[in-house]
Amino acid sequence: ARAAMMLLPHALLVLCCAADAPSTSEGSVRVAAETTFGAQIADLMWLGQNKTTVLILTHDGQVHRSTNGGENWTDIKSQLEKLVPPDHKRLRVSAAIRMILKSPACPFTVFAQGASRNNFASSDAGLTWTRFSVNSKIQGFQFHTGKPKWALISYWEDACRLPTKSTPCSHSLYVTKDLGNTFALVCSHVVQFSWGASAFGQSDRVYFTRFVDRTKSQPMLTRWREDLEFATTDNFGKDVKRRVAGGNKFQLSNRYILVVKVLDAARQMVKLMVSSDGGARFDPARLPHRLRQHGFALLDASEGALVVHVTKGTTIGDVYISDNTGVNFTLSLSGNIRHGGLCAFEKVMNLHGIYIANVDGNHNDKPNVNPSDKPKSPETEQNAVGASTGAQVDQTFSYHTRRLDSPKNVDVMDASWPASARFDIASEGVAGEEQRARSLSRTLRRSARRLAGEGPGRTPSTQTVVSFDNGGQWSYLKPPKRDSQGKPIKCSSDKCWLHLHDITEIPTFSPVYSYRNAVGIIMGSGNVGPFLSSKREDTNTYLSRDGGLTWIESHKGTFIYEFGNHGGLLVMADTVHETRETVFSWDEGLRWSSFEFSKNPMRVENVIIEPDAASTKFLVYGTRAGKGILRLLDFSGVHKRLCQGLGNAGTDGSDYERWTVPCILGRKVVYTRRKQKSRCFNNETIERPTDHATCPCKPSSYECEVGFSRSVGNEECKLESPKALQHQADMQCSRGAREYHADAYRRVPGDVCKGGWQPQQVPVACPPPKQPAKDPNLGTDEQIGLMPLMKVAIMFIVVAVGLWCARSNAALHLIKRWFSHASPTPAGARGRPATIGASASSEMARLASGRDERQASGYQPPSLEI
Repeated sequence: ARAAMMLLPHALLVLCCAADAPSTSEGSVRVAAETTFGAQIADLMWLGQNKTTVLILTHDGQVHRSTNGGENWTDIKSQLEKLVPPDHKRLRVSAAIRMILKSPACPFTVFAQGASRNNFASSDAGLTWTRFSVNSKIQGFQFHTGKPKWALISYWEDACRLPTKSTPCSHSLYVTKDLGNTFALVCSHVVQFSWGASAFGQSDRVYFTRFVDRTKSQPMLTRWREDLEFATTDNFGKDVKRRVAGGNKFQLSNRYILVVKVLDAARQMVKLMVSSDGGARFDPARLPHRLRQHGFALLDASEGALVVHVTKGTTIGDVYISDNTGVNFTLSLSGNIRHGGLCAFEKVMNLHGIYIANVDGNHNDKPNVNPSDKPKSPETEQNAVGASTGAQVDQTFSYHTRRLDSPKNVDVMDASWPASARFDIASEGVAGEEQRARSLSRTLRRSARRLAGEGPGRTPSTQTVVSFDNGGQWSYLKPPKRDSQGKPIKCSSDKCWLHLHDITEIPTFSPVYSYRNAVGIIMGSGNVGPFLSSKREDTNTYLSRDGGLTWIESHKGTFIYEFGNHGGLLVMADTVHETRETVFSWDEGLRWSSFEFSKNPMRVENVIIEPDAASTKFLVYGTRAGKGILRLLDFSGVHKRLCQGLGNAGTDGSDYERWTVPCILGRKVVYTRRKQKSRCFNNETIERPTDHATCPCKPSSYECEVGFSRSVGNEECKLESPKALQHQADMQCSRGAREYHADAYRRVPGDVCKGGWQPQQVPVACPPPKQPAKDPNLGTDEQIGLMPLMKVAIMFIVVAVGLWCARSNAALHLIKRWFSHASPTPAGARGRPATIGASASSEMARLASGRDERQASGYQPPSLEI
């Protein structure tokens, strides 16, 4: 049915390098002819039901199309240029493209966002195109999740380019229901926007933040502001309901909505508001410590709780995990590293409940890491950064797995800026939808280029930690005992761990990488020792096939890596030096084979495969002399047969094994996967069975309640922040009790264990009774305590002087002489104040009135500084 899509009569065939034959074979790997593009490759996208159609976007804005998985390419530049209006051609407005987006509702529908005022759409995987009717430069675009022709777009109105007194400048939000033929205004003065969450039946709802005053020209959002609001509409702007006053930024992830609300714009203080009921109610996030919150980054929301990074500066922050309401947070990890708007935090994508993070080991607040404990068995330019519909692990996963058209978004609610918020005119209003593969890859590439320019500069105290229970406890990665050459790895036993590079270090180093179809397999680049090294010569490639419990040094050096055939095929290429070789392994890293894919060396940027990672065809692309270079590698000839025996996995006659993952989140899971040494390929459409069983509860099934934390090497939750329990203490200690009992543990969200260990309430000492407020004029407690002694001393001195005067004739003579010479001061005479010599009764009356001439003349005594 799609045969016609294979032909494009009016397209230009991209010429191949003359130095290479049309197709060659290197041993058992087939290498297709090399394709050269006019500029560096910026993006790839797979389209169609079988994902055989591929679009490539280059840095010069040109789009190329392949209908056979990337083996042959056609340039569709002329096809798009025919759609550009004549007046645009006179103004030299080109058909250059800056971003391509695929509809999550249909694999054939794609949007090409123009670099100027020309935007295009296709509903047949790029075979034919239409031009959007809007003549403005689109800033933000988001496909509807279930209706392929519906989309939200935003752009700056013409009044922003050509100011008028009657029309204010506005960044406006529109909706189209016919893939760009017609548009309707939703709202003006918009900052962010997103479609609603389908989990609550709100897929047609529109969420957005906007300026409250829409009669004035819209300013750029360069810092947190109080004159914004977070609002929703269910009828595309006819009725708008405010949800959070002061809401500047928001993020949707799973069943949670997070909004950053401004508390103090002058000090750039914000608060995180959370809703778990589709926006009907928002509650402030409750953290165990009173923090100056300048911003947050949502790390994960896929395990029934929120994992949030709270900034503590420009390079570090603390990781907090919520309960299932998303409101009550407890400290999970301190000193988590952040750089370039991203946090050094990864989720293992093929097993539940496992996180890997990098921390500053010299940070004052030590992370909740047990250096002595072995890891427990796993229980198992500035494009649009508007609303976010996912957490960082969703975004970074989609990027560093190199499946660039997988669900992702671009905005991690990065907000550690009191002085310079990460917003600009291009970012306002641009939606970070799930399908926005392109923006994130570009954002990371920009960050990557900056990091590459700076060179490796990671702090020498960086350490890698892992949690197998949703962040309840952390430990260091267990290092391999031997290297890839069989030699013993030597390091001090008390400071010998494995450390891996993270997403913030792309492209200097490849980050931790896992994928849902390759069960248990994790790869990363790093080193063994007390800290992570930033030297390339110290860096090697490591692999785990049991979810991070144990590791091997898989290969010397640092590579970019990719999985294929459901994890049955691993392919890597050198990203540090120019190369003409790649290496591959069919036994999960036990042995590697190398082969030459090009006669002329190139700098490899990426090794990538179709989004399901099921095929055996890989694309390797990079640069040579400023040109984009791409090769297709076909590994289908490595094995001559498909794997057999899926139904009787674990027997001698089967190519499959049953791998049991001990209890994680209360579940014991048995996976079926290919045996490591079986020389066969998985069927690309295989559905491997899994078995589940419920486990008894144990201490790791519970995390610490708010106000409690676990010490290093101890599963006991101890009181850490009494102030976090102040409300409970006020209620239970009001009748003079010395202690009360509180819950120190709470079930890890998503844990389904039954029976087993059950936590008990722990005694907590009541705080001392509150002392009544003191007059600040009375001085300190020490001074007040000395007052009785001072009074006694003064009385003793007065009595002694009186007795001396009574017994001394000389004293009596002096007193009489003083009174006999005293006389009233003439009225108007200069000298002493008139009150001196006045009667005692009149003077006391003036003092008692609390008034004197200085106050009558407007003088005010200085206020007390407390």
